[in-house]
Amino acid sequence: LWSEAYERTTDEGFAIQSEVADGVAEALKDELHAGGDGDRQAGRDPEAYRLEVVAKGQLRRKGKEQLQSAQAIYKRLMEMEPDNADVHAGYAYATAYLTQNYQEGDYHQSVRDAEAQIAKALELDPKSSQAYVAKGMLNAIQFVREGEPRFEIATEAAYRRAVELAPRNPEALSLLGDFIAQPKPVEAVSYLRRALEVDPLDRVANNALAGSLVATNRLDEAEQRYRANVELFPEFVDSKEQLATLMVERGKLDEAATWYRLAAAPQTDPAASLALSNVYYNLEMPMEAQEALKGWKDHPVVGPVALAIKMIVAGDYPGLLAFSQARLVGTEPDPIWQGGVAQAAASLGQYDVAREQLVAMSPEMFEPEPKVSPRLANEAAGAAFVIEQTGDRGQARRILQALLKVTEPKPGLRQTQARRIARLKAYVMLGDKERGLAELRGAIDSGYRQLYDLDGFMRLDRQPMLQSLRNDPQFQGMIREVQADNARMRAALLARTPPSPGQGAIRTARSEN
Repeated sequence: LWSEAYERTTDEGFAIQSEVADGVAEALKDELHAGGDGDRQAGRDPEAYRLEVVAKGQLRRKGKEQLQSAQAIYKRLMEMEPDNADVHAGYAYATAYLTQNYQEGDYHQSVRDAEAQIAKALELDPKSSQAYVAKGMLNAIQFVREGEPRFEIATEAAYRRAVELAPRNPEALSLLGDFIAQPKPVEAVSYLRRALEVDPLDRVANNALAGSLVATNRLDEAEQRYRANVELFPEFVDSKEQLATLMVERGKLDEAATWYRLAAAPQTDPAASLALSNVYYNLEMPMEAQEALKGWKDHPVVGPVALAIKMIVAGDYPGLLAFSQARLVGTEPDPIWQGGVAQAAASLGQYDVAREQLVAMSPEMFEPEPKVSPRLANEAAGAAFVIEQTGDRGQARRILQALLKVTEPKPGLRQTQARRIARLKAYVMLGDKERGLAELRGAIDSGYRQLYDLDGFMRLDRQPMLQSLRNDPQFQGMIREVQADNARMRAALLARTPPSPGQGAIRTARSEN
């Protein structure tokens, strides 16, 4: 149908829509009949079918309101059609996505709800591709939130099973490709191109393909793809956010701030606001950094995180420790606060307290052969530091050696800034300052300008495991180099963005200081 010509004037929009809709309907009649879909729908309540079509459309758009709408429809459909596996799977998917990407609902309860519906879907249809798509999404958010490698393994396995069961399911193909884009970008590209063959307008697959292109060091092509997605789907904030992340990776923080600001503007995606705040801190714009999170102050999850970030940047680790410990009280505390306790305790030299949290958070770090995910390389470096400080040098060394092994550069693939910084920490803790500083040099040369890391908001030169470098002239020189470049970008950003009323005096005073 894309090859058809519709010769009409611009004021005949409805006529064009009608003509295209009729064409689509006619084209799909034979296709659906050939695929057996007509037989599957025979005898089904037409209203239930209509609702499921709407829910699927809402789920596809991935916006917060659309996902909430899909979740509500699927909940209704579970009552209307309790034996429909796809309905249970759709509810689980929407619930999982909302929980992590939009921080909606209690984490533990949402996980239980999604798990129950996935189990029901697989009980009804053990070969439901959609159930495995939902399972993959749930495992992915558990990996992000809890950081356990078993969830990383389970996510990939679930997505692969979904593709195996439905090789032309564009969502399964795009989610698998997206998830393996960093560790296996070449393989990811093959899945994503297949997804786009089935559905050329799959915005998730387009974004994921751009991510794979970044991993294979084709940054210009990736940037073009993100920009094309922004033009096609201006309301889809993920493309703006991921384009901003690419700008950070390339060392263009001023451009990143512009794109993060656009992604954060609807106030639906907390990740965009957190990333914007981080960029502002790196550009030494603390007032703007705090302003970026102001709209989330009453949010039950993001509000406390914003307060914790403010404490970290200010160096208030006693306050952070007390604040995090208070939020761990209760029967089902959010696992993110275990990380808050560990970070604060390690910064205060209370290593036994930090170790206690690590045992709960990352038991794999204490195994004879510690398992390190390249996605969590910096967390592994932090764990090794704490374990070494509590007297177990041998285990710390094993963790650091495993870290270096899984982050070893590979021909044809781009080494991310985060992995270079993890390797810097590993080498320094192993006593090899020269190789550590070489990693930092390589990172800066390829665009590293993020002295405040996004995960912990702690400046590189304040991190406890790098204390031995603080007076090193070469290290100090590279930190000053990054600061000078960031100062230039701050000036460029301010020149493009006139200060709002009341901010001019603040910026002038800061520049004079």
